[in-house]
Amino acid sequence: MLVRVLPVSAGKMFWSRVVTWACLLMFSGAASQGCDKTFTSASGNIRSPGYSGAYPPNLDCTYLIQQTAGFVVRLEFYQGWWWLDKEGESCLDYIQVYDGDSETGPLLGGPYCGDTRPPALFSTQNVVMIRFHSDNKTYYGNQGFNIGYTAIRKGQIYLYIYT
Repeated sequence: MLVRVLPVSAGKMFWSRVVTWACLLMFSGAASQGCDKTFTSASGNIRSPGYSGAYPPNLDCTYLIQQTAGFVVRLEFYQGWWWLDKEGESCLDYIQVYDGDSETGPLLGGPYCGDTRPPALFSTQNVVMIRFHSDNKTYYGNQGFNIGYTAIRKGQIYLYIYT
């Protein structure tokens, strides 16, 4: 089903976005939108649902990166689109990264939220689990995230220089 909402004037543009978003949520099932994916390629990107716009509310997504035995995973959080809702020092929407295939594994990093880009992370295993949670509010400034990952053979040394 295609839903088309045309703004009448600039003042009604915000309302049109809300109506469009509500229609999309109603017909697409926000709780499963872009969630629970497994990545097995040697490199790639993981993006929040709705990237590069606002992500939906009420999400609990699990992203699993599985590599061949003998490899570890390097994660890079890209600055261009990084904003997860934060109120004061409390993360309302956040990402947590685990070394292994579940939340019982060691926490590599997080919770990450706000607009400060997290540091690059390196796993000690060939599997990494990323958990993304969004609360019940939609804020159109929430740009979401773009995370790059790369498989690195265990024991190889890499030098990363950030400028």
